[in-house]
Amino acid sequence: MPAFGHPSEEIRPGPCSGNPGQEEAPRLGAPPVHQALDLAEGARALALGPLTVATSPVEHGAMPNVAVRVDPHRGRSVVYSSDTRPSEAVVRLARGADTLIHEATFPARDRGRFGTHSTAEEAGEVAARAGVRRLILAHIEADYHDEVDALAAEARTRFGGEVEIARELVPYPL
Repeated sequence: MPAFGHPSEEIRPGPCSGNPGQEEAPRLGAPPVHQALDLAEGARALALGPLTVATSPVEHGAMPNVAVRVDPHRGRSVVYSSDTRPSEAVVRLARGADTLIHEATFPARDRGRFGTHSTAEEAGEVAARAGVRRLILAHIEADYHDEVDALAAEARTRFGGEVEIARELVPYPL
């Protein structure tokens, strides 16, 4: 699945007016304006300074989607599942990571309520199989915002590590 993004360093204006274009950048010693990202399972998508980013396609019905793994040169790795049903690709991508941020759209009792999403219990199972230390549940359907403690408890039935609920604008140190 092709995707495009800016490289990790900005192109500085060269002898031409404005930033050099794709063809002119190498001649001027600048990185390309855009670079294709490899989103195949396990592929290194890009490096951003001290970070390496890898992706893997996930199961999200007809809408393509990818999970993302960020590995610092030093420190702990984090994986974000994105929207997906339980996926072996997420298990493989998260192996050896410290933290998995996994969607938990609804509780197990409402599995399959709509779309291609995971329950808190399924997120716990993925975290356990991946062997991560911490699971952060995210993308919880608004109908269940009053049940976040129960969703965390549900994830703990499958995962013995640390379980947290993602909260908007709250930093999560690694």
